[in-house]
Amino acid sequence: MFGLFKPPGKIEIQTDRMSYSFGETIRGKAILTMDSPKKAKAVRLTFFAEREVPYNDSKGNRSTRKQNVYSYACDLDGEREYSGSKEYEFEVKIPAQQEMKMPEGMLGQVAGVAIAAAQMTGMAPGPVRWFLNVSLDIPNAGDVSKQIQINLV
Repeated sequence: MFGLFKPPGKIEIQTDRMSYSFGETIRGKAILTMDSPKKAKAVRLTFFAEREVPYNDSKGNRSTRKQNVYSYACDLDGEREYSGSKEYEFEVKIPAQQEMKMPEGMLGQVAGVAIAAAQMTGMAPGPVRWFLNVSLDIPNAGDVSKQIQINLV
C-alpha cells in the first residue's frame, strides 16, 4: 500500500499455455515463497471473469463499474504456519461458452435495435476479461497475492 507495507512473501503463477478456448482446462502451478514464517488460514485460488458495465449514478453522471460474470474458488492448502517455499499444482476448467441467441420475430428486432443503440451511445458492456488469482489469507495482516489475466480466444 503506497510503499508503506511490504508483504511477508510473494506468489508466482505459471500456466501451461498463454491462450485458451472455452471448455479447456488451465493447468499450472502457484509458487508461494515466504520471507518469514506466518500463520495463515489458507492458500486460495480464484478463477473469475468480469466486465465493465456502464451506469448512471444518482446524479445522472455516466460511469462504469465491474460486473462479475463468473467465479470459481478453491483452497490449495489449509490453515497452518507457512514458511519457506512451496509449489501448488492446479487445474481449472474454463466453462463452455454459452451461445447467445436473439429472440425470433419482433422481440429479436427490438433487442437488436437496443444493442445497436447502446453501442452507439457508449452504454454497452465492455468485453469479458478472465483472471486467475492466488492469495494467502493472513488474519489481521495484509494478504500475499498474485493475479494474472487469462487470454481466451
